[in-house]
Amino acid sequence: MGKASPVIAAATWEISRRCVDRKFLLRPDAEVRSALLYCFAFTCEKYQMLLHALTLMDNHYHGSVSDPLGNRNDFVWELHGLIAKCIKKIRGKNGKDMDGPVWDPNVSYGRQWMASEAAFIESIVYIIANPVTAGLVKQPEEWAGFTSSPQDMLDNRCITVARPEWLDASYPRTATLRFSVPVAFGDKRRAFVDAVKSRLKERVKEVAIGMKEAGRDFIGIKSATDVSPFDSPKTSKKKNVIRPQFRAVTRTAILHAKRTIVAWHRAYRVAFEAFRRGNRKVEWPAGTWWFARYAGVNVAPISTWYTLGAS
Repeated sequence: MGKASPVIAAATWEISRRCVDRKFLLRPDAEVRSALLYCFAFTCEKYQMLLHALTLMDNHYHGSVSDPLGNRNDFVWELHGLIAKCIKKIRGKNGKDMDGPVWDPNVSYGRQWMASEAAFIESIVYIIANPVTAGLVKQPEEWAGFTSSPQDMLDNRCITVARPEWLDASYPRTATLRFSVPVAFGDKRRAFVDAVKSRLKERVKEVAIGMKEAGRDFIGIKSATDVSPFDSPKTSKKKNVIRPQFRAVTRTAILHAKRTIVAWHRAYRVAFEAFRRGNRKVEWPAGTWWFARYAGVNVAPISTWYTLGAS
């Protein structure tokens, strides 16, 4: 019950996933970079997900997507499976696939619902600045993996990628990655992107000051990529990490989001108990996914939810 998560059409999400044992399996070799971009392009096209930002690190990724049709679960399931298939081929030896899992099997993918416009700005900045905050490079564009830019959204940048050679002809020869500003911003598109640019500049400066005060240097691109894909960071893995269900900034937005999430889980529990007792006509809250898909339950209309709340 506690693991249930609403899948809301038109909502915007920050998604991420980390490799098993934090291994550098996604080390940004040209082959890996191309394969991962194809995986994102193909699955975004297939499930009509709108991509806003993307950063491919050496052992995890961060992305921002809007889900017009409520396809998030299908999207991430195929995305992660396809990436794993590619990485197993690339990291294999002597014609054999790599043994073992690619993704951490004990941790599900990260997903945070964007509960306000201010939160969305912070989310995009967090994603793009990730190589900087990790102490790898001084500027996001210096990262050897892939980091989108705020301008990519405004320009509706498209990147066409060729199908990796180990994928069969059931996959298209090319797939196109498309960036866009969330439709929720409407005629505020340019102001939104300008706000992201400004906050990103501030964040990069904040990291540089913090690094200097701590007497630390950025690792640099050569050292950051000159690692075995089967190695892991020397730092200890954080334990008992809280995985928030939403991102919000202002007090109003935080309270609104908490109430919305708590209300959803309560309604879900009530519906589940009624269903368990034999009531097949009980109404489940909007965003119910598994029982709607596999048990055909009655789900409340989407109007009972909202996408981007108070800023």
